[in-house]
Amino acid sequence: MTNRTGASTRPVIAAPRRPHDELPLQRGEPAVGEESDHDLDAQLLLGDRDPDRSAHSENYVTASLPTLPFTDGRFDLVLSSHLLFCYADRPDREFHLASLRELARVGRDVRVFPLVPMGMAESPELAPVRAALASAGLRTIVHPVDYEFQRGGNTMLTIIGYY
Repeated sequence: MTNRTGASTRPVIAAPRRPHDELPLQRGEPAVGEESDHDLDAQLLLGDRDPDRSAHSENYVTASLPTLPFTDGRFDLVLSSHLLFCYADRPDREFHLASLRELARVGRDVRVFPLVPMGMAESPELAPVRAALASAGLRTIVHPVDYEFQRGGNTMLTIIGYY
């Protein structure tokens, strides 16, 4: 599992480092090329070195989208951050649709943030995915948020789930 996780997450972690001008620097953050606390947190959480996971493994479930091992309506709130809509060339539309339908199946309120790939104003997948979700009976809302991790990345998708 560690080898598979390490191999698949390295490009994701490296991706935000490429277009530095896309990331709004906050006062007190390190300059480009310096290691930040965020980098250290990501390194810590990617492996078996996460102290909370080691101490409380019963609180963690290993799973992957687009299929989750939870019952319908299991959660009041489901969050997806920095995965869906964030990479222009992957994953494809079918993965987005299947994943969002699955998140809506297990959660009453689904929130996805951000909605922009690096270097783009808006994901080209957002409008067709929202239309397909509406056809499946899911109500979606795109609304602004106060938080901006990358330039233009200050909107969130909310999906009112099936339950």
